Amino acid sequence: MIVAQHRDSGRLIITVCDDALVGKRFEQGNRQLDVSGSFFQGKRMDEQECISLLTHASVAYFVGKQSVAFGIAQDIIDKKQVRRVQNIPHAQALLE
Repeated sequence: MIVAQHRDSGRLIITVCDDALVGKRFEQGNRQLDVSGSFFQGKRMDEQECISLLTHASVAYFVGKQSVAFGIAQDIIDKKQVRRVQNIPHAQALLE
């Protein structure tokens, strides 16, 4: 998983994305999923490193089958929150 960290008004925002999806853009009808920008460019991390960061985050974004499954397994996101664009699952969670 590729994990990026951002700060906004002192709040930590984490993105978690499947390696193969970083740098790509997906469109389906009027919906789009853009993981091509710097917002999703980060560092490859294992699950334990990611969990450590998520404990301090206010918001988390998950993109891709592996990353969304990880978010669900950690009880961060609910399956009902998952959306898809071109069959790519994605979800966000408020962690405050």
